[in-house]
Amino acid sequence: MRVRGWLGKGVNRWWIAAFGAAVLLLPPLFLASWALARSGSLDRGFGANGLVVEDLESGGPWPGAVVVQSGGRVVVGTGGQIVRFRRDGVRDSSFSARSLPLTDLVGLPGDRLIRLGDNELERMLPDGARDPGFARASGGTVSAPGIELGAIAVDPEERIVAVGHDANTGALAVTRFLPGGQLDLGFGSGGVVRTAISAPGPTNLDIGRSVSVGVDGKILVGGSAGSEEDCTGAMHCWGPYLDAVVLRYLSDGTLDGSFARGGIFEAKGGGWGSAESVVPLADGGLLFLPGPPTGALEAGYQFPLAVVALTPQGERDSSFSRDGIGAWVPRVHGKRAAYKGATRMLVTPRGQIVACGWVARSEYRPSKFWVGLLSADGRPVRSFGSNGSAWTPMPSKRDGYAASLALGPGGTVYLAGSLGPDLALARYHLN
Repeated sequence: MRVRGWLGKGVNRWWIAAFGAAVLLLPPLFLASWALARSGSLDRGFGANGLVVEDLESGGPWPGAVVVQSGGRVVVGTGGQIVRFRRDGVRDSSFSARSLPLTDLVGLPGDRLIRLGDNELERMLPDGARDPGFARASGGTVSAPGIELGAIAVDPEERIVAVGHDANTGALAVTRFLPGGQLDLGFGSGGVVRTAISAPGPTNLDIGRSVSVGVDGKILVGGSAGSEEDCTGAMHCWGPYLDAVVLRYLSDGTLDGSFARGGIFEAKGGGWGSAESVVPLADGGLLFLPGPPTGALEAGYQFPLAVVALTPQGERDSSFSRDGIGAWVPRVHGKRAAYKGATRMLVTPRGQIVACGWVARSEYRPSKFWVGLLSADGRPVRSFGSNGSAWTPMPSKRDGYAASLALGPGGTVYLAGSLGPDLALARYHLN
């Protein structure tokens, strides 16, 4: 029997059956391809199925910092080394990998970098070499005497804002450097602003742990406030003893009196010991991520996977998830994660909120990389992973902690952190 018509002359039943089978196979193949790139999944085109693990043999993997350069290259800083990977996850041998202390790392236009380590700032060329045009008078690095620095940001004029702690007075400290590396003497007193939130004294633990600068030049600082006297009998001064604080400064270093109470928002109670990430919003409000007061991972200390929204006036924003707090409740193997923590946060160009950290069923089970996505109004994006959360088991059942994140090309996000003693870098699909 032969079939004629639009299929053409001479097409027999065998060809019709083959054509039908191919049509039936197309939907499963399409769905399989879509599943590999679904929101919250690992990007299989990066490293080994989305994950890169490196033994850097120089310093530990904490703290983590990640910066994405042009061409999808990603620079990762650990506690003792800075390295770069190509877009496919292969180590980039053209990058000048140096064993350097690192506390924070930010990118500049033209793929240049600013490194903070051992309380010193250095500007790096795109290939990782020291920039000879920075801080010439002081040998290529610059610091603020007496100030312990923990985080940096760059303002629209490429001035470097660094925050930390004045060990002599116990005050939270904000410093600013000019693009060439000199202290900005027009900022505060000799380039430094000291803010005592608690009772003045060297036992104070008023510490700046995160910083960002809005397009209006206002400086947002997140950190902790309290005193060593509040920690009597405690081996570590954790959340119940310190309070998360957010401060807003005008561009000259003056506290912004229109924000909260005299420019300072304090989150007393609730176990929030620190504001680990702080991000300005287009409407003048801000977001901050509650975290541990030590500024680094402390095993056994629990805190919520949540984001807090404040209005431009420094009050809880009730339009954000009804009470100003957007939270994730991840489930691991069908059970709520009992051991968890968030470390860093950013906002995408679409206004969605991305955070990273770790989750585990209990503190006795291996922890996993965790990434969460909230909508602009503070609700979990249900299409991302499982109800707004995605987690990744680590090889060899070792503990994995995501310490930092950055947006990548093509709707992806990088998470950098540790896998046991090694560096771990993962790339996920966001949308």
